[in-house]
Amino acid sequence: MILHTVLFQPKPDVTDDNRRAFTEALRRASTEIPTVRRARVGRLADIGVNYQQPGDKAYEYVAIFEFDSVDDLRTYLYHPVHQELGRLFWLTCQATMIHDSTATEVRDGVEGLLEGERAKG
Repeated sequence: MILHTVLFQPKPDVTDDNRRAFTEALRRASTEIPTVRRARVGRLADIGVNYQQPGDKAYEYVAIFEFDSVDDLRTYLYHPVHQELGRLFWLTCQATMIHDSTATEVRDGVEGLLEGERAKG
């Protein structure tokens, strides 16, 4: 499985129209691009524990997309619906961190996780 994880912080002055257009584009990308296995979005929760170190960047939102393969992620990234999402993303957000990773269920075993080379697509 491939995870496409996007941490992001909206601009403080983003307009309501831009916010609505962005969230609609996010919904469309999640439902209309057939290679998306699963998509979730969330907002930072205050659970009374601070994981950050001094100087760490905080992001208020996260989107996590699951794909069966790197090719499926690439199909998603180059799909016209995602292209529009990307345009609106950069119009709406002031900061981001994007991370693509291979993933496995921990209960299925994680032997070798910290060994070897990074996966290449």
